[in-house]
Amino acid sequence: VTGVLDDCLCDVDSIDNFNTFKIFPKIKKLQERDYFRYYKVNLKRPCPFWAEDGHCSIKDCHVEPCPESKIPVGIKAGSSNKYLKVANNTRELEDCEQASKLGAINSTLSNQSREAFIDWARYDDSQDHFCELDDERSPAAQYVDLLLNPERYTGYKGSSAWRVWNSIYEENCFKPRSVYRPLNPLAPSR
Repeated sequence: VTGVLDDCLCDVDSIDNFNTFKIFPKIKKLQERDYFRYYKVNLKRPCPFWAEDGHCSIKDCHVEPCPESKIPVGIKAGSSNKYLKVANNTRELEDCEQASKLGAINSTLSNQSREAFIDWARYDDSQDHFCELDDERSPAAQYVDLLLNPERYTGYKGSSAWRVWNSIYEENCFKPRSVYRPLNPLAPSR
């Protein structure tokens, strides 16, 4: 993709450079922070959508949990302690506080915006929630170090993989209801 983008008065190369040299390094640095690095999840929980055997024959297709001894105290002690100074690098906190003073954002809202947010919240609350949020409190939940389990090609394939991707695209992507585009070329067409 090349050329000028109509909506933002810039070209594709400018956006690519900005993402590559400005945004990506900051996101990488954030990922290394304990708060974003460690994630607690129940890896043994059965799939709520369909029967799944949960076995994979490829070594990179699984998630490796962290030993309890490797979890930082501020993370392991519970969510209320994640924000304590001992749980975070003090120098980076000082940099963050200085940045917030220098680049403070005007956070005032108009009454119209405030009412819109209330309407959005009401709508969201009326919907069935896709995820169950109590997974973190499950006795079977384990911590996962996301730096040791990076996003990558796992080799996960076959009918189970097709079912997952097809479900993602069919159920969670915005598209007209009349459009059906199965990812699995072997799937029966509608």
